[in-house]
Amino acid sequence: MKIMIGLFLVIFMFISCDTVEPPAYTSPMPVSKIEKITIGNNIVKVSIRVRIGSPCWGYYQTESSKTNNSFTAKIYAKLLTTDPCLTVMSSFTHEETIYFFTDGEKSIKFWQNDSTYIDTTIVL
Repeated sequence: MKIMIGLFLVIFMFISCDTVEPPAYTSPMPVSKIEKITIGNNIVKVSIRVRIGSPCWGYYQTESSKTNNSFTAKIYAKLLTTDPCLTVMSSFTHEETIYFFTDGEKSIKFWQNDSTYIDTTIVL
């Protein structure tokens, strides 16, 4: 009986000490504006304005694809808190650095919604 109680306590300790964090709440967020483009040595820095549903969201990651002549990206934001948050339209600025290996005309596109992108074309 003592072994059963001891075994139960050990199992209970392992279960109650679970340190796995809850999954982060992430979502793609629309880019509303390309604010600034800086070009130098085949490196393009693009400053973009990203719309978010409340100030409780912040930049999480960029999902992108690139070819020799184009760059397409979707910006993801992450919920920064689990506390209640006001639903007030807000935005943040993010800078994306793109490395192109050849000169020429380049297309840069950022996701807005569904199949709509905000885009621009530059020449290196």
